[in-house]
Amino acid sequence: MVDTILYDEAGCKCFALGVIKDSRRFKYDAKAFIGYREYLADTLNIYPCINFRVTGFENYSNAIAVLKDYYFNKQKGSSLGIGVYEGKVFN
Repeated sequence: MVDTILYDEAGCKCFALGVIKDSRRFKYDAKAFIGYREYLADTLNIYPCINFRVTGFENYSNAIAVLKDYYFNKQKGSSLGIGVYEGKVFN
C-alpha cells in the first residue's frame, strides 16, 4: 500500500513510500521508491530505493513511521544505507 507520494513541480519525478504486508509472517515491511517519466502523459517508471528499508514490523503504523523518520529526518546529507528489523539496526 502506498502511504506517501511526493512529486516535483512538473509532475515527472516522484518519491514514494510504501508498506507491504507479508501474510506468511504476519509482518509489515516498508520501502521507498522513485519514479520518473519524460512527459506528464507518460506512465511513471518506478524503481526501488535500495539503500534503506524496514522489515518485520508488527504493524503498518510502526513500519511507516520508522521509514519516514529515516528519509525525512535522519538521512539528510547522508549517502549511507542501513536496514532496520523491528528492535534492531544493521549497518
